[in-house]
Amino acid sequence: MKKFLLILWGFVEFIIIICVFFTITCILFTNDYGYTQFGSYTFININKKTTKNLKKYKENDLLIIENNNIKKDDTLYYYIPKAKYYNVNSAKVTDVLKEGTDSIYTVKVKENLESITSNRVLGNKISTYHNLGGILYFLTSKTGFIIGIIFPIIIMLIYQIYKLYISTRYDEEEYDEDEEIKKLNKRKKSKK
Repeated sequence: MKKFLLILWGFVEFIIIICVFFTITCILFTNDYGYTQFGSYTFININKKTTKNLKKYKENDLLIIENNNIKKDDTLYYYIPKAKYYNVNSAKVTDVLKEGTDSIYTVKVKENLESITSNRVLGNKISTYHNLGGILYFLTSKTGFIIGIIFPIIIMLIYQIYKLYISTRYDEEEYDEDEEIKKLNKRKKSKK
C-alpha cells in the first residue's frame, strides 16, 4: 500500500509540474492584446466579456486560431478595441491588399466594409476545444494562479521538507545504533 501511495504521489507531482509549466508559459507568451500566442497560433478562451461577436461558440470553449495564408472569401478573425481590452470578431474577407510585408484586409461587417491591418489579425483557421477555455482562463487569472499553481507548489515543498526531515532523522538513528554496537563490542573486548 505504501508503494502504491508513493507512485500515486509521484504521478500527482508530475501533473502539478506540467500544469505549472503550461500556465506559466501561457502567461509569458501573452501578446499585446492580452491573449496567449505561440508563433502563428493564438489561444482564445470564450467568455462573456471578450468574445461577444463569436456567437456560434459556447462559453468556456478554447479556440486555437492559426494565421495561415489569408485569401479572399476566407473567414478572418481579428481584434477590435474596446474600453480596457480587445474583443475578437470574425468576418468574410472581400479583398486583400499587400504592401511589402504587411497586408490590409477588407471585410464586410453587417452592411459596411472595414479595413483591417495585418497587426490586428489573428488568423483564418480555427480549432475548437470544448471546456478547455474555462480551464485556461481560470489558471491564468489571479485566483486561479494562487489556487492552481502556488498552493500545489507549497504542498509539494512541504512534503519534500518532511521527506528530508524523515530521512535525516532515520540516518541519525541508524548512525547512533552503529555507535552503540561499536561501544558494546569495545566493552566486551575490554572485559576479556
